[in-house]
Amino acid sequence: MHARKPSKDAARRFTGSKFIWIKDVARDHRVKPLACRVAVLLLDYINATSREAWPTQATLAEHAGVTPRAIRDGLKNLDATGHIVIVRNGYRRSNQYRPALPEWSPKAGKYLPAERTGRSSREEQPVRRLPNKIPYDSSQTPKPLSPEIRAAIGREMRSLAANLGPRNSGGSG
Repeated sequence: MHARKPSKDAARRFTGSKFIWIKDVARDHRVKPLACRVAVLLLDYINATSREAWPTQATLAEHAGVTPRAIRDGLKNLDATGHIVIVRNGYRRSNQYRPALPEWSPKAGKYLPAERTGRSSREEQPVRRLPNKIPYDSSQTPKPLSPEIRAAIGREMRSLAANLGPRNSGGSG
């Protein structure tokens, strides 16, 4: 069964709420410039019915011309300032991003601002982690290496460095 297509009025209100949201993001001095670019890119992915977006960070990075790490930093900034809520869906799965879009109030005849948490969504949605195969006991501290072992490691490292040869020497080759 397919979801019903929103009416023209609903579509206009949705578009209006996206414009108000992006203006709020742009006017917030706590939002970094790259995070503002990420917000603009998210506009294309927001679903009118669910009011969520779920592009991959790699897709956003490709469109922005930056690294996925830069996109993660931008998303974290938007999350920390309360402009989006990030719902993590696990390893190798696209996260969901819920922008704090204002809601249309027919009674008031205007858009009402969305509630913003201003805190990380990690408190709301725990990140699922892969189980550790080797249990780690933090009460055990590693023993220091003996002088003989340290000397052997040093010799091995010097040998490896000599076999690699000079790097970035600027010569021909």
